[in-house]
Amino acid sequence: MMLNYDDLDWSKHQNSFSPLFQFNIVSFNLLAPVYKRLQSVDITTGFRKRESQKEELWSARALRTADFFRREVLGSTDIIGLQEFWLDSAYRHIFEEEFAQAGYDVHVLKRPGKKLDGVALVIKSQDFEVLGTEHVFLSTLGDRVALLLWLKHRESGKDILIANTHLSFPHSTADRLDQMTQMQNLTGVIDTFAHRYHIDYAT
Repeated sequence: MMLNYDDLDWSKHQNSFSPLFQFNIVSFNLLAPVYKRLQSVDITTGFRKRESQKEELWSARALRTADFFRREVLGSTDIIGLQEFWLDSAYRHIFEEEFAQAGYDVHVLKRPGKKLDGVALVIKSQDFEVLGTEHVFLSTLGDRVALLLWLKHRESGKDILIANTHLSFPHSTADRLDQMTQMQNLTGVIDTFAHRYHIDYAT
């Protein structure tokens, strides 16, 4: 069947497909408090202060975000990807407690060096079993990483490879080229992982 992709009403076409199973996935950049700049200036450095320096600010935003997840995302979503997930223990607790209460497992990969954030994949445990994990280093420019999970869908028994990353922002031509390299590195790792564990893309 040929589809007119200018017609964005999916409901007209959904019966033309027979998926083996369906799941919902969403992704959010949380803007880590260590990167969120405030208007006030730190007199010792001359630079604008970061939200992470004021607990009352970052904790309030984290609680609002966790409440949004509870009301709008959890329960109806199977997989959540997070970028700029701050690894401060109190900050992590706000989110991880919320996810755990709703039946999700949290998998986190820290960026290397002095970076204080990472990427995370939040998996609804009643729907997916985690069979394997791969930590991928993508680029020294900006210390970019990716988290790769091998999942098995419990109901259908089908395997899924899913990755979460936060590519460098393309400020310049060099950044855009590095961004392409990061994507090539990640797809290469996914192919290698699938071959190593005999995961068939067709199934």
